[in-house]
Amino acid sequence: MKRPARPPKPKPHPPTKHKYDCVVLRYWEQKLFGVHQLREAVELLSTAPDTKSTGLSAVACVKAGTYTVMAQPVIPYKDIVGKTPKQLWAMLDERVDKQVAEAMEKLTDPDAS
Repeated sequence: MKRPARPPKPKPHPPTKHKYDCVVLRYWEQKLFGVHQLREAVELLSTAPDTKSTGLSAVACVKAGTYTVMAQPVIPYKDIVGKTPKQLWAMLDERVDKQVAEAMEKLTDPDAS
């Protein structure tokens, strides 16, 4: 009797500071991609109409004190052109850090808007 085939090993998460759940292509509509499909998302984005809402986003849940912040940083299309995947992940990480810092500020100072 033949042994069943082993399932493929899952791909490791991209080398990022935060663990992302998905990549979101934003233009007139939204299209979800897995975190390993960043290159495909950018290629499709290059064919999307260039509007002020055209860009790339990613979803990451990050601890902020005792809370969890669902960060969704957005990179506009004009900032994506000519960047490598590593550079895009670094930009997303930086923007997640900024969103978490803003959330922490609002949590510690309720008067901050």
